[in-house]
Amino acid sequence: MTFKNVVILPVKEFIYEHKTDWKSIYIGNVVGFLSAIHMGTLIATTWPYLKILNPSINEQTFGIIRGASSFANILASAFAGYVSNRTNDTKPSMIAAKVLAIISAVIYLLIEVITSVELGLFIASEIIHGISMGLMSVFRTYVAMNSTETDRSKAFGITMFAM
Repeated sequence: MTFKNVVILPVKEFIYEHKTDWKSIYIGNVVGFLSAIHMGTLIATTWPYLKILNPSINEQTFGIIRGASSFANILASAFAGYVSNRTNDTKPSMIAAKVLAIISAVIYLLIEVITSVELGLFIASEIIHGISMGLMSVFRTYVAMNSTETDRSKAFGITMFAM
């Protein structure tokens, strides 16, 4: 099939003036910094706290719990990447991550209140926290999407400093 009378017109380039959303990047980095402090303080005290909850627990069980949390992180990270790529939006994953982080913290607080299922609450808190961290893995993509090419190195520098 040929088109003899078809004229192809030149296409003008569409130029989109994109500005770096510094306010959003700064807020995200403050939240990320607080999360990094949370992780740094929580991980170091997890094993001693678990030994207080259940003195008969061994290192292998703790390793399985941490492994389950890390595996949940991997799955959630892949899911968040897929969804963010399909929707071209990272905000829903990041909002879900922070909601799950709050739920995880509440469950962690309930360990002292509901002592009959403390180990189950501990495991649930760890796995939900792993999912939360996986969903939050799209934050660097968020920074890239909300910064111009000229501002990107500065935006990532701030992000790496905060994390």
